Parts: sequence; structure tokens; C-alpha cells
Amino acid sequence: MFFLPNGAFQEVAMVRRRLDKKAAKKLQDKFDDEERLVRKKAKKEERANIALIEVWDDIQVKIDADHQLAERLQAQEQEELLDAEKAILFQQLLEKRRKHFATKTAEEKGNKPPTKAQQRKIMCTYLKNIEGYNLKALKLKELILSNKYEEEVAIDAIPLAVKSPRIVDSKIHKKGKKSYYQIARADGKP
Repeated sequence: MFFLPNGAFQEVAMVRRRLDKKAAKKLQDKFDDEERLVRKKAKKEERANIALIEVWDDIQVKIDADHQLAERLQAQEQEELLDAEKAILFQQLLEKRRKHFATKTAEEKGNKPPTKAQQRKIMCTYLKNIEGYNLKALKLKELILSNKYEEEVAIDAIPLAVKSPRIVDSKIHKKGKKSYYQIARADGKP
């Protein structure tokens, strides 16, 4: 430890005070600069927000004007429709409704099950269109086969492919508007 003369303490204290004042002033200047920059930035943001709000207001005014113009044009177009045009539109509407109800009644008729006479007619048509067979041919084959069994003639022939001509049962299945037929043959094949 070293000793300073009495007046030196006062000088050191003054120097310290001056340094403290300079440091305080530098800190205050730095703080003021930062505060000024923050205010400047806030002012810029406020100006940008004001400009954006003005742009949005202009756009909204244009949208409102367009909407009003569209309403006026629609009103004018409706007033300009002549009675003849209105009559044509009305006739088209009536035609659409008539077609709609016609299709609706046709659908209702299509959903009804066929009568026995209709079923018989459909079955006859189906039998006529079986692959290569018609009703007479089926009856003849049945007659020939029954005669063979009556005569008790045994033939040891193995046929390569046989379609059973005997139809034992038939069923009609209906799904929606379409009818499906299931034919049961004597050999059990569908």
C-alpha cells in the first residue's frame, strides 16, 4: 500500500466524478439514441399501417361500387325481359316438369313385379333364346329320351359334352328394375 498526499485524494475523487459523469452521459446518450430509433421505427410502422388501411378502404369502396352496379344491371335485365320471353321460359318450365313426372311414373311402373302372363311370356322368350335350343327341339329330345328308357335299350356310350335339355324348375329374382331368371336343370347345373 502506498500513501498519497492529502490533496491527491481530492484530485482522485474529482477525476472519478468526472469519469462517472462522462460514463453517465455516454450511457444517457446511448439510451436516447435507442429510444429515438424505437420511436422512428414505430412511426414508420404506423405510416405503413395507415397506408395499408387506406388501400383496404379503397378496395372495399370498389367492391361496394361493383356490387351496386351488378344489382342495377340485373334489375335492368329483368325489366327488359319481354312478355314473350317470359312465356317461353314458362313453357320450358312446364315441359321440364312434364318430363320429370313422366319419368317418375315410368319408374314406378318399372318397379312393379310382372304379372303371371308377363312372367310366362318372358320365360318363353328366354327359352327360345337358350343357346341353340328352342322349345320344340327340347320337347323332341325329351320325347326321344323317354322312348329310349321305355324300350330299355342300354347304350354304353360316354358323351363328350352334354347339356341337359330337361328344365325342372325356374325362379324369377328381381333386383330394382331388372328381373333375373334362375333355371334348374335335371342334372343340377344352373
